[in-house]
Amino acid sequence: MRKLLAVAGTAALIVGLAGCSSASNTAAGSDCSQVAQPGDATSAVTVTGGFDVKPTVTFATPLKANETQREVLVTGTGPSVEVGQDVSINFSAYDGTTGTSLADTPYDGQTYLTVSNKLSVDAGQTGALPGIVKAVQCLPIGSRVLVVTSPGDAFGEAGNSQLGVGPNSSLVIVADIVSALPTRASGVDQPAPDGFPSVVLDPATGQPGVTMPSSEPPTETKIAVLKKGNGAVVGDNSDVTLQYSGFIWQTGEVFDSSWTRGSTATFNVNGVIQGFHDALVGQTVGSQVAVIIPPDQGYGSNPPSGSSITADSTLFFVIDILGTKN
Repeated sequence: MRKLLAVAGTAALIVGLAGCSSASNTAAGSDCSQVAQPGDATSAVTVTGGFDVKPTVTFATPLKANETQREVLVTGTGPSVEVGQDVSINFSAYDGTTGTSLADTPYDGQTYLTVSNKLSVDAGQTGALPGIVKAVQCLPIGSRVLVVTSPGDAFGEAGNSQLGVGPNSSLVIVADIVSALPTRASGVDQPAPDGFPSVVLDPATGQPGVTMPSSEPPTETKIAVLKKGNGAVVGDNSDVTLQYSGFIWQTGEVFDSSWTRGSTATFNVNGVIQGFHDALVGQTVGSQVAVIIPPDQGYGSNPPSGSSITADSTLFFVIDILGTKN
């Protein structure tokens, strides 16, 4: 499964900012009493401008925070962001040492940076800088927040040569929390067709577990809608955001799962195996789809290196469609 991370406009800078952290701090928990607090560093920054409008940010340099500090500038009225949700933000980021503008979204009402509101820094799997994640934690949608990161929650001792950030620099970030995707499908339950594996969902997380039939797998791709959503339709060249788990029919083994990784997956429908593509196109956001994929519509004679998938493996996926963009 290929994961493609791209944001239009300032894509190169934003992806660099969101994916190159060298931080080694301990991951934050879900306790909202432990979020970053205001301090001398945030007090030294002046931000003007309204929500969802590019801010004017001024501060004296060098500015550094030994621990990440956060000040809420506007408190939104939407639901609070939950751990694990993908959050779409507008943001502007500056080098605390030099005051240089590093990257920002275009503030055009269409193009946002999407980050996973989950820190997994210890495992090296964070999808965004810890400082950005700490900016959005536990805040209502519609909030504007100012963060001055510690160096460890930014690029640490290594800095970032592509962005021109030196070693041990803090970042100054203003983020507007525009929206948040759900973490599981919310559509209406539908009966599964005969011959499909039995799917049971964890009541707390929605993560699927399956029981495989004793019968031989079908030789054609079979698709079933287990929950029918009422959102946008996935097109034949759409980017999608999903939760999914993949199982090997012959063994019942889980070979890939976004739930296990702790973050959703975003990619283009044309960047995946054919059976997975066919299961997505034409479906609606909010739906949960199950698909049985025979080898010739999966990986065939070229299974992923290091995987337990073999050339004759039939695959079964349970997919929650959380968002799409054509």
